[in-house]
Amino acid sequence: ISRTTRDEPPIDRLILGSPLALSVLDGNGIGDAGLMALAPALRNKLPRLEMLSFKNNKIGNQGISSLVDPPLQVVLGVLVLPTGDLSNLKWLYLSSNEITDAGCRTLVTAIESNEMPALLQLSMTGLPASEASTRLVEEALQMSIASRPLVMVLDPLTPADLICGFDRDLVVLVCAVLILVYLLVH
Repeated sequence: ISRTTRDEPPIDRLILGSPLALSVLDGNGIGDAGLMALAPALRNKLPRLEMLSFKNNKIGNQGISSLVDPPLQVVLGVLVLPTGDLSNLKWLYLSSNEITDAGCRTLVTAIESNEMPALLQLSMTGLPASEASTRLVEEALQMSIASRPLVMVLDPLTPADLICGFDRDLVVLVCAVLILVYLLVH
């Protein structure tokens, strides 16, 4: 723990105001209530978020719904639409949680309604959901990816890509090709 001076921003401003692209929260027992509390911050305060990993956290249908399909709220008698989005999210890891067929339907709806337009990978192994339901989620994601412009699928590599397990030789090859193209053009 470090001492905070008047010139330093509070820790919550450092975290929530940062360009965080990765969030690994595996094995923390977050559960539905925890994800419901985190979801607004993840959607509103971290617009550059590309990867979320919630493996082995006892997250169920309510938790996943709060993240990908936030509820409408009534404030002082006025209907308030949810704000924020997951538009940059490319990788979502939900394995070994408590998501059932109902949670899978929520994910399918979110994918089909373009709630996560950049999503490339969704990990859902070890869930109590039926194989048929997880297959529907997979199919919805594949249809979403197939319907996108090719440019979006072939995004340039980011540091997040490297951290998420790209093969080193592939990265070197891509860099070499980019350098070669640059030299040929200039």
